Amino acid sequence: MSINKTNMKEVINRKKYKAYLLKITLLIIGSFTILAFLSVLNQWLLLMLCVFILLTFLYQKFTESISVTFNVVKITYARFFISNSITIPVSELKIEVIETAAFRGGKYLQVRFFTKNRLVYVVDSRDGFSEDELREATNWLKQNG
Repeated sequence: MSINKTNMKEVINRKKYKAYLLKITLLIIGSFTILAFLSVLNQWLLLMLCVFILLTFLYQKFTESISVTFNVVKITYARFFISNSITIPVSELKIEVIETAAFRGGKYLQVRFFTKNRLVYVVDSRDGFSEDELREATNWLKQNG
């Protein structure tokens, strides 16, 4: 978490988008290559399945950072190698901080951003953000926003 001279809080993802994509791509291609050699299935079918799974991972939003100021919250994310951002005015923002139980035990934190009773974005502590940083940013926003 960094504090700027402009009274801004920013939470930056510890994971990097390109490294994440490279790891997923190598894992999927490696798995399907092994399956292609061991299987009697059609290789074209395996290739199409591999491409489908890769496109599914590329379609997911990868949150890069969350910047919080007195009047706006800016969420920067990447999808299909393109970086985008969502800017939400604090006056229209409602935040829910939820502690959720994981499938295999343990807990993780979810921060949900709403505008006009519509869910706009969800940030998850399992995706590279620490719970402490997310709590600190949301608490700062509730106090100063």
